[in-house]
Amino acid sequence: MPHYFKSVYLPDDKFLLIGGVERDTSFTTNRCFLLDDKGKLSIANDMHEPRQYFTVATDYANDLIYILSGYNHLDGVIDTFETFSIRARKWVLCDR
Repeated sequence: MPHYFKSVYLPDDKFLLIGGVERDTSFTTNRCFLLDDKGKLSIANDMHEPRQYFTVATDYANDLIYILSGYNHLDGVIDTFETFSIRARKWVLCDR
């Protein structure tokens, strides 16, 4: 599990654990995990860009989680955003 990840509740009683910094390096990560109500951790699809210090917004009515901006070890401050489809469990990198 990366350090400094963010978590967001999914309506199917799971938490999505997003991004952060890899434990063995100082590199940001694009890895994501699902944590269920019994404490079982599983791998989710990766974001398109590694990021930490980002903003998370939920749109449960439209089945989406938004990830906005952030920082990564490659580009510094990044100005992209991605959406995560809760039902499909897939990320989409959105146009600026």
